[in-house]
Amino acid sequence: MTEFDFIKMHGLGNDYVFIDVTDTVIEAPQLLSRRISDRAGSIGSDGLILFERLCDSGSALRMRIFNADGSEAEMCGNGIRCLARHAFESGLVDEDVFRIETGAGPLSGEIRLDAGVCTGVSVDMGHAATALEDSGISIPGLDGDESGIGVRLDLVTLLGDHDVRLDREGVDEIASFVSVGNPHLILWMREAERLTQFDLARFGPMLEYHPWFKDRINVHVVRVDSDRQVTMRSWERGSGETSACGTGASAVCVAGVLEARTGDAISVILPGGRLELVYDPRQGSVLMTGPAETICAGVVQADGTIISLKENPE
Repeated sequence: MTEFDFIKMHGLGNDYVFIDVTDTVIEAPQLLSRRISDRAGSIGSDGLILFERLCDSGSALRMRIFNADGSEAEMCGNGIRCLARHAFESGLVDEDVFRIETGAGPLSGEIRLDAGVCTGVSVDMGHAATALEDSGISIPGLDGDESGIGVRLDLVTLLGDHDVRLDREGVDEIASFVSVGNPHLILWMREAERLTQFDLARFGPMLEYHPWFKDRINVHVVRVDSDRQVTMRSWERGSGETSACGTGASAVCVAGVLEARTGDAISVILPGGRLELVYDPRQGSVLMTGPAETICAGVVQADGTIISLKENPE
């Protein structure tokens, strides 16, 4: 059976298995992602990221992201930081600033160094789109070219079941939709103290698969702590609740500024830790900075069987 070298990394606990496919082909990456993401039967992860080195291109690498359920995502903020650090420290790139091709287009990453040691990675997440059509959203009564910022939702009937009502969960009826290469629904907590009690495992899949969202959607519940800080929880499309979501945090930064809830530079507190975000209103883009850490490396078969494993590889 075919075997692949892999490295597993995480950004704030949001973990992915990375495989270099520069000189190899994985015939069924969707299936492999499902197998290796199984935390009981294989390596366990929030998904699989395939990458390849590029020649004669303005970008150093190309990446493809597959969620734990095998579906392909356009972008992953924590994943791209991890790949950038791995590429730099393994010698795949020579510079500390370079571009990576993603499903959301080419993005620029910068390795943050202190005395030659990586202290974090910054990524220019590109232009954030706020029209409803940019997120593949069709809401009755609204045109696709209307803004997804400050949308008033009928929380009583949104989920089509009066026994399952978001208005009882402390959620503000004003929500935001932002695309950072992938689509995000941002729910602001009207009752800040209820963020930790919000039943994301129940409401996340209901909203992810809501008929308004043709490509499904990432769902975030957010508490504004101050104009410089928010706390959030994330339900990632195809992976479920995760400890962090970099694209989601970027979307929250954009929506916070445009709804006048926060300033343009914020700290985002997630279950796995902290990200720093800065929104540039002139470019409509977000700079995300955060950690990336290696967990283990090894060899895995195409059926998800681990052949060898080395924790904390140097």
